[in-house]
Amino acid sequence: MIKSNKVLHIRVLHIRLLQFIAAALTTLLLSGCSEPKLEPIKYGGTILAFGDSLTFGVGTAQTHSYPAVLAELSGLNVINAGISGETTESGLKRLPLELDRTAPDLIILIEGGNDILQNKSEFSIKSNLRKMIELAQSRDIPVVVIGVPQKRLFSDSAKYKFNRMYMYTSILKATVKWPNRSMSC
Repeated sequence: MIKSNKVLHIRVLHIRLLQFIAAALTTLLLSGCSEPKLEPIKYGGTILAFGDSLTFGVGTAQTHSYPAVLAELSGLNVINAGISGETTESGLKRLPLELDRTAPDLIILIEGGNDILQNKSEFSIKSNLRKMIELAQSRDIPVVVIGVPQKRLFSDSAKYKFNRMYMYTSILKATVKWPNRSMSC
C-alpha cells in the first residue's frame, strides 16, 4: 500500500510538472519576452527537446512525454533527446553530436535539476548552460531554456518556490550574449 501511494504521488508530481512545462511553453510561445520574438517554425521543421528525465518522460508513457505531446499538438517533428540522470556537464558533451545529427530549427533545453540534486556548484551549472546556449547560437539555432522548480515533498503545484533553478534568468541576463536578439524577461 505504501509503495503504490508513493508511485501515485510520483505520477501526480510528474503530471503537475508536465502541466507547468506546457503552460510555460505556451506562455513563452504566445507572448514571448520581448522583441524580437521567435520566428514560427515552418511546416516540416524540427524541434530538439534536449534535457534530462523531464524531457525523456520518466514516470509516464512515452506517448505522454512533453516532446510527444508537443509533436502531436504542433504537427512538427519533435525529437526527444532526453536522458534520465543527465547533468549539464554530460549534456554539454552530448549537445554537439545531437545538433549534428538532428539539425534542429529550435532547441528546448531543460537541464540542471540533476546538478542541483548532486550539489554541483552554481558556477559550473551556469558555465555549462551558457556554453550550450552559445553553441546553439553559433549555429543560428534559437534556444528556449526552461527552469526547473524546486522539488519539495510538501508542496502543491500552485506553491512551488522558484529558488536556485531560477538562476536561469540571471544566467540569460548576465552571462549570455544575445547578438541581435534582445531577450529580457
